[in-house]
Amino acid sequence: MTNNNKADVQLQRISDTLIASSDFLEDIGLLNGKTGIALFFFHLARATGDRKFEEYAGELTDQTCESLQHVTSVDYAEELAGFGAGMEYMIQQRFIDADADEVLEDMDNVIREHTPYYLNSTPETFVGLGKYFTKRLESKMNLTADNPNQTCLSRIIQALSCPYNTYGELFSVIDFLSGVVPLGIEVEKTGVYLNYAVDKMETMVYEDIHFGIYPGQFNPLIAATLLCRASVKTGNKVYADRAQQYLQLYEPDYRPHLSSNLQFNTLKWSFLYRYLGAWFQNSELLRLSEEWLYIALKKEFPRNLSVGLSCGYAGAGMYLLSLAGQCGDDWLDIVPCHVEKITHRIAVL
Repeated sequence: MTNNNKADVQLQRISDTLIASSDFLEDIGLLNGKTGIALFFFHLARATGDRKFEEYAGELTDQTCESLQHVTSVDYAEELAGFGAGMEYMIQQRFIDADADEVLEDMDNVIREHTPYYLNSTPETFVGLGKYFTKRLESKMNLTADNPNQTCLSRIIQALSCPYNTYGELFSVIDFLSGVVPLGIEVEKTGVYLNYAVDKMETMVYEDIHFGIYPGQFNPLIAATLLCRASVKTGNKVYADRAQQYLQLYEPDYRPHLSSNLQFNTLKWSFLYRYLGAWFQNSELLRLSEEWLYIALKKEFPRNLSVGLSCGYAGAGMYLLSLAGQCGDDWLDIVPCHVEKITHRIAVL
């Protein structure tokens, strides 16, 4: 699978466990359910050339499609919006041979219908619907004002004229809006809101560090990664400069607080250090990536770990494939590194 025998062993354990457990999983969603697991197996099949993984991913996708009639929520983490974004991604990656507009037409209608009811909730909740529409629109050559998905995305952007009170909200908004910028939709508002969120994060970090106003939830690795990705998508070098500043100011002191209790976390830290080390050509960050990878590969995954992409077996597999250079990092566009929602766990067989 990779050039590392220990990584191959872990990937084999991950795939075996997911195959044994997925039949017991009712969640069809992207971050915590079968759609995310299918995405992992499609990538694993491409990396290994093993068709049995592709066939299994196809089976999972068929199962999710058959379950859609029972879905009662448009939530991104667990149900429709995440499933739809995952399907669009897998079609764009040519894992699935289908016309996304035909497959997702009914879903577009349902999510558009429900969007107004989400706009009074927290930004972390409704930007998930925005990520769905962003993914749907990014493959379109010519966007027009009468496109109903574009209209709905505009309403979501306009709803971001609200206060942001947590790092989770700021991370979500920065991740979402940096993906909207290349589409050229609500250009003025998108730029203003994105810059406000970036400035607000800087203020919040300062207050957190110096005055203890906010709880210590700021992770400079996640913030720097989001800002580097925002720099790529928007073409704005200032975001990358701020990312480097966060690393220089806050990463050394934060380093001792990174948890190694969950094996998923050790792979995540290894990936983020590798991503940022490569971005800034920083040998110390690359060394830390190798340290965390060594810790991850000498452990066995616990049986009670979540199965999903957000914080479980499938996500661990994607980090391993990315660290081995057998998968790009574009999957982070639909599975943001700041999302850490844990729900379903694997069945103990």
